[in-house]
Amino acid sequence: MELDELKNLWTSLDERLSKQEKMKESIIKEMIYSKSNKSVSRLLNYDVFSVTLSVLAIPVLVWLCYTSPWNKLLSTKLFLGTMFVLIAITLILEWIHIKYLMKIDFAKPVSHNSLYINKYNELIKKEKIASIFIIAICSFFGIYLYASLHANIIWWSFLICMLIVSIGLTYFTCKKIYKNIASIQQSLEELKELEEE
Repeated sequence: MELDELKNLWTSLDERLSKQEKMKESIIKEMIYSKSNKSVSRLLNYDVFSVTLSVLAIPVLVWLCYTSPWNKLLSTKLFLGTMFVLIAITLILEWIHIKYLMKIDFAKPVSHNSLYINKYNELIKKEKIASIFIIAICSFFGIYLYASLHANIIWWSFLICMLIVSIGLTYFTCKKIYKNIASIQQSLEELKELEEE
């Protein structure tokens, strides 16, 4: 009789422990999903912000093309043309970013999400390298434009400040983006470990 009671008690305890383990695993998964979704949202918000800025820059550049007193100069045409090309490239890349991020769904397998976050990460790495050349090209055409306009010291100071701000923003943005990508990748690794257990 006592042996049966002990067996029943042991079975009952085992079931409760099993339920607690499943609950713990469920809570951990929810925390990981929440953290990952925040990181994906931050990346999406950044990309939408970049698209918005790029779209808003188009009318400004068009306005400069038609109203600038220096729009007949070759340096102005080269500078504005470069800006239009960069905006077009930015819009295409941001569209690809958003497409990859929208495919991340934590209800799907970890391998599916890893594929898209890794594609996104590779694209960002290439853009990081390209941004060095883009800043160099913009700086060159900006300096060429200012030199051809015989700009005064105030305008040169403005250009230098804009270059410093551009470099600083690019660096800051890369740091923030890589931090969010690393957070998502770490979460996916944790989910993979939970699935394997």
